[in-house]
Amino acid sequence: MRFEELICYPKFSKEEFEKRYAELKSLGIEELVEGGKTIILGYKILGKGTTSIVIKAIYKGKIAALKIRRTDSNRESMYEEAKILEMLKDKKIAPELFTYSKNFIVMEYLEGKNIEEFIVNANASECSKIIKKLLEHCILLDKLGIDHGDLSNASDHVIVYDDEVRIIDFESASLNRKPQNFTSIISYLFLSKKTFSNKLLEVYKLSTKEVLEIAREYKKGNLEPIMLLFRRLENYSC
Repeated sequence: MRFEELICYPKFSKEEFEKRYAELKSLGIEELVEGGKTIILGYKILGKGTTSIVIKAIYKGKIAALKIRRTDSNRESMYEEAKILEMLKDKKIAPELFTYSKNFIVMEYLEGKNIEEFIVNANASECSKIIKKLLEHCILLDKLGIDHGDLSNASDHVIVYDDEVRIIDFESASLNRKPQNFTSIISYLFLSKKTFSNKLLEVYKLSTKEVLEIAREYKKGNLEPIMLLFRRLENYSC
């Protein structure tokens, strides 16, 4: 594929392209690959945000996800996001970080369903295992002092594949904000008033009042309501 426009999206310049091309080569990127549900400039890619785009690439002979800093980004580099992904390495919360530079992040390519699609099509047992893991991920993020920033609308930020769940796209994440990952995700999962959240309330016989109480108690540092919720989920995990 002709990739110059993507490397320097949305504003191409020869000088910037040459710098970025050399940067890609130094990272070990072998090839860029078209594919994904998002289309820009006639190319299929994995995703587009306000500060970056994500495309498939070949890294060490395997498909990887390549995050490219947009030329009009208000962020000077990808270093902050890469630092957070480094903190999460081996914790199975986020895609594995392979390497990075000023303008690029190379990471594990994950192919699966977004969380809403998964919940709508899964049975109670399948849902329980994934939701418990996701809530545990968010509690750990809170403990690590990382606020994802986009989990109140997590449909594009949580991927389910096989029996695993991963949180993706940490470009809005911060180590300087008070983490609200657990309260954001529990509100999203159970209080969104969408088909998937209504299904969860019905399956686990939860009321919105109970969910709000769990969130309130969590903020106070009381984990007992969460343990009760986990036990309720585990009852459906057979």
